Formats: sequence, structure tokens, C-alpha cells
Amino acid sequence: MEVIDIKINRRKYDDCKHLSVLVDEEWGYIECTKCGKHLDPIKLLHKIAVKQNGLNFGITSLKETIKKLENRLRTKCQHCGKMTKINC
Repeated sequence: MEVIDIKINRRKYDDCKHLSVLVDEEWGYIECTKCGKHLDPIKLLHKIAVKQNGLNFGITSLKETIKKLENRLRTKCQHCGKMTKINC
């Protein structure tokens, strides 16, 4: 029997958020390692998927911001008319 231990480090809350769980793959059993509560695998999977989706959106947004900022570092040369980088 193989057991997977998943831990997510976060701030401590008064109420358990089940951020560290013990997974029994054979029986489909999930238990919070902090409070011992038995968790619904589907709800936990949904929670992880929502979090992952939010992280992916954040990464995409940051990449777009980087592109916009990189474009602001370029200007049109007065002499040749080509786009050139600005030396900061």
C-alpha cells in the first residue's frame, strides 16, 4: 500500500483549512494530518483544480505585463526610424 503525503505551507488559521493531507491511493482515503478529519476526494480535487486555475491565470497575466513593459523600453530612432531599445 502506497501513501502520498501532500503538504502546503501557509499562514496558520484558527480554523483548520486542511492544507496538509494524507492520501491512501489504494482505498481512495484522504485525511487531514492536522485535525484528522476524513475529507471528500472530489471536493479536495476541485479545491486543488480551482487553485491551479487561479495560479495559471496569474502567470498569464504576469507574462502579458512583462511584454507590455518590455515594449515600453523601445523607442523609434530619430535618425533611421527603426525601433531601438532604450538604455536605462
